[in-house]
Amino acid sequence: MGRDTDGAVALVIMEAGAPWPSHANELSSQVSRTLVESQPPGELPDEFAARIAARVRRLEAKGARITRAIIATSEDTSWVVTEARSSYARLVLTAMAVNPAAELVLTADESVDEDVRHELFALAGALCEELTTSQVAVRVRFSPSPSQSGLVTLPSASRDSWVAESG
Repeated sequence: MGRDTDGAVALVIMEAGAPWPSHANELSSQVSRTLVESQPPGELPDEFAARIAARVRRLEAKGARITRAIIATSEDTSWVVTEARSSYARLVLTAMAVNPAAELVLTADESVDEDVRHELFALAGALCEELTTSQVAVRVRFSPSPSQSGLVTLPSASRDSWVAESG
């Protein structure tokens, strides 16, 4: 797929505890900007949903078009989390509905249990039922866990040695 630079943006929504989706790195070849909205561990699900709604409204006010969205989900299937997840998934889907060939991906780590998988497929099904006049694709994807975080912790002896030698 070619790069769409006409105000197209990708939105990556990261729930607290969700791993970075490996396929999110592909977005830079498809849109001009990728924006990330990440939930810190202490933020309540409804507060996170409100923050996502505000971000989507700001993007729409600026004329940006969300053509790609990834919702990286946590393993939490509590009622409050699934309701918030459903709320912002619908909000993003509505914002994307005017864009031909837009895509919304619900993603989780491949090691999640069956309850999480079932909840994501049920949400995807519900979202698809609401797409009566839109061409937005809704997908569910389970990504392998990253082999490492990208952060490297040096042992204190190595760090101290480096500081002593460089100083």
